[in-house]
Amino acid sequence: MTRTEDRQEVAAFVRELFLRSGCTTWKEFADRAGVLRVQVSNWQRGLGAPDARNLLRLIHASGGIPDGAEAGVDSVSRYERDVQHIADCMAAIAEAAAQIAVKLTDSCAPGQELAAVASGISQAL
Repeated sequence: MTRTEDRQEVAAFVRELFLRSGCTTWKEFADRAGVLRVQVSNWQRGLGAPDARNLLRLIHASGGIPDGAEAGVDSVSRYERDVQHIADCMAAIAEAAAQIAVKLTDSCAPGQELAAVASGISQAL
């Protein structure tokens, strides 16, 4: 499934939540959910997808997950997994950077500047 198809699935899910909510306008639905009207507009048109917190707000505003909405829930689950994967990758990068900083610091001889060591390492690469 492509990213566009995923967004269209989420858009259909958001529209189903709106219908289930009993709200008469998208503004009323957005206000009830505590999100901006422009955000809901984008989500219901497939121009983006709500993060997990906002999705829960929409579900709460609608009264719960609608029957037969498993496809939309699956799409949201994939979205959440992708977000978590990105967060995990960023954490791994931050940890690697911290380890490199420790190694650079440990490589400095007394009185030697860290910048000089880093420069030497980058020239060796």
